[in-house]
Amino acid sequence: MGYLKDFEEDVFISYATIDNDRYPGEPVGWVAQFHEDLTKRLKGRLGSDVVRLWRDIEIRNNEDFTNKIMARLSKTATLIGVLSPSFLNRTWTLRELETFSQYAGRGIGLLIKGEKSRIFKVEKLEIDRNSLPALMQGTKSYRFIKEETQREFRPYLESDRSGYLKQLDDLAIDIANLLCEMALPAPPADRIAVYVAETTRELADQLRDIRRELTAKGYTVLPEGDLSHQADEYEMEVRKNLELAAISVHLIGAKYGLIPEGETRSIVRIQHDLAMERNADPDFVRLVWMPADLEPAEENQRKFVEFLRTDPKAQEGAEIMETKFDDLKTAMHDKIAAIKRLRERPKAPSPAGGEAGGPAAPAAIGAMATGAEYPTPEEPPTIYIMCDRLDLPSRQLAALKHCLLDQGYEPIVPTEANLGDGFLARHLENLKSCDAFIIFYGSGSPEWFDNKLNDYRQYLRGRAKRVLAKAVYVASSDAENKRDLRTNEALVLRAGGEFFANDIEPFLQRLRAAYQRPS
Repeated sequence: MGYLKDFEEDVFISYATIDNDRYPGEPVGWVAQFHEDLTKRLKGRLGSDVVRLWRDIEIRNNEDFTNKIMARLSKTATLIGVLSPSFLNRTWTLRELETFSQYAGRGIGLLIKGEKSRIFKVEKLEIDRNSLPALMQGTKSYRFIKEETQREFRPYLESDRSGYLKQLDDLAIDIANLLCEMALPAPPADRIAVYVAETTRELADQLRDIRRELTAKGYTVLPEGDLSHQADEYEMEVRKNLELAAISVHLIGAKYGLIPEGETRSIVRIQHDLAMERNADPDFVRLVWMPADLEPAEENQRKFVEFLRTDPKAQEGAEIMETKFDDLKTAMHDKIAAIKRLRERPKAPSPAGGEAGGPAAPAAIGAMATGAEYPTPEEPPTIYIMCDRLDLPSRQLAALKHCLLDQGYEPIVPTEANLGDGFLARHLENLKSCDAFIIFYGSGSPEWFDNKLNDYRQYLRGRAKRVLAKAVYVASSDAENKRDLRTNEALVLRAGGEFFANDIEPFLQRLRAAYQRPS
């Protein structure tokens, strides 16, 4: 008996004998070394010496296969296929796959908790994904392949060792997690799902880091397996996964990325466009991250990045970040924590005495962390306008205030009196209680502006009460630092020294999208 009491073996490694090849100086063949290394990793991950992995090391006739291999497969928890052209052309390997699937279907099923396959794909050599058996379509791949040469990582070559171990660790973690899930009762039906979008190879390590961290915390990470790269099928699969997710995470690099057959957009762009379809869904959050020093390497990517940076539609319902990678992870966990708080709130009684909606009603997640109800009609949304003392007599500031009042909002602007003693306490209280925020950047110094922008980061991220919108209103662009001002922390609204309502329309659009006044 192995780690799972209901199975004799935990993992069966299916492979073509020719792929157990050995380079000069290597003590054992590739598959044998992989078998040994994975066994050690799994025992360490599971904290158990009873983990059992097996593979057939003999060439057998048909009778041997029927009597021995099939009997073992019926009592095996998971299967790894070591993929290569030889694997796909061998009768025995395909028969092992089919037999494992048949026995799995007669027992607890091939999918655990309805989502995770008991079949794992290890790509030793490059293959045509369209030639994969149907049972392996859509399952996750672990590429033990050196991209520059398209050959397998050799564990005894110093230049390959790091890449080999990264893939081995990812595989061991996922198998260990699956074995643990097979040993436990089904998780709650409302477990949070996060869609982590496919990205370009330059960001593969960051993508792996995100997926691993979310999996370790018990979240459902989508997509579970590989997606088809046929354009129509790809869109259908991505959209289906996004419908299950409460949050999507998109990593944007210098390269445009793979373009599926029949498409003009890359997979990175397609996934983002499909996630944007949920802009109107207040219970869905989109996080888009780019390195702070990103310089697009291709014209298509330059246009895409410019779209993300400047288009109000791209920024609606999203947080677009050009920061350190750790800042993305912090923001991601803040959003998930807000979703969890919302789901854990007691259900409110409906007027008829029953329960109104599900655990997520009636509040929404929106573009910032949630946890509070919308303002009621008797309590118009409050907008805190931060400004420098020198801007208090500004006609632009007064016009902005009156425009917001005309739209049905309640602007809160400091006065000369309350900029004195006790200002900090009032400032923090406004950051805690108001619904939306504007930094009025007129006469304030660059240092003053940086402090206010930092308040957005420090006090509004992960805030218990919902933030409807954030903006920076640049009262004039006479100074170079204002002309070059860019941030993904808030909408940037540029004026020309005089107030026009159109200048703040993107901010008002975001407010309207985030808050619909009840009738």
